[in-house]
Amino acid sequence: MKRGQKIFGISLGLIILLVVIFLLNMNGFIGDYKYEVNIDDWTITLKEYTGRDTEVVLPTHVGIFKIKFVSIETFSNSKTIEKIVVPNDIEYLVYIRENDVFRELEYEPGRKRDCVNVINCKNFEKIIFPDGMEEIGNEYAGCSKLRDIVIPRSVKKIVFDFDETGFSEEHKKDKYYVVGDGILLFYNGPKGEIVIPEGVKNVNDLCVIGKEDEEETKIIYLPDSLNMCLEYGYENEVIIYGGNQDISYGDLSDVKSVVKAPKGTLIEKICKDNNIEFQEITEEENTVRSQKTNAAASEITYQDEE
Repeated sequence: MKRGQKIFGISLGLIILLVVIFLLNMNGFIGDYKYEVNIDDWTITLKEYTGRDTEVVLPTHVGIFKIKFVSIETFSNSKTIEKIVVPNDIEYLVYIRENDVFRELEYEPGRKRDCVNVINCKNFEKIIFPDGMEEIGNEYAGCSKLRDIVIPRSVKKIVFDFDETGFSEEHKKDKYYVVGDGILLFYNGPKGEIVIPEGVKNVNDLCVIGKEDEEETKIIYLPDSLNMCLEYGYENEVIIYGGNQDISYGDLSDVKSVVKAPKGTLIEKICKDNNIEFQEITEEENTVRSQKTNAAASEITYQDEE
């Protein structure tokens, strides 16, 4: 290595070191954010938003450091932010709780999954999910003004059920409310015997089975159209599948129920692989399941047909 190159390399290294030391020892503020450096992986945790803007686009970096975490207080405590825009390259989660100023959340086109939780924000009234989003896995709850939500047809899974929002309240009279790519989001039928209609591809478990042990539910009939296994099931329940061969699954550790399906189907293998009690369904039981699920299809309310 030439002497000039060596001097340049040393100088560059010193500059980077000085920048790092400066950032580590300054009072923790850059622009509108108070931050904390995570020395282990040289990433940033945002601790507080100190700006006065009413609309904010979530940042990916502070200086040369990538943002990895955001404290609950960062946006929950803001007195000015009314709208947050989420770019498609944001990788961290955001929690906004009990903020009466916050009103709107927009995900930019290109995002496949959401990343913001909004809970108990009484003036929060609008979410924009872009076409192409595939999973809504975060929670939007306790927001009474949140009513008009459009779930894109591309969404294949919804984890939470918009509990205590204007959206869920407006659909309490719909026995089956289906959104996105065949997701049963709201169920307002009997709990003792639950019939999931033919045409449903995925089920919001929390809405159908409940958030806590449901002693009331005894049996759940599932349609042939289902392409995602239920991820919850309590010990007192029997869940009856058809001969679904094109079906996937996530975390099944919360399935404590008995699962019935035709012998030799993919459901039997999934149960064995996940230590779930499996019983072979009788021909008569399968006929009853098919009749019930097909009959229930006429009771579905589809969001895109409203």
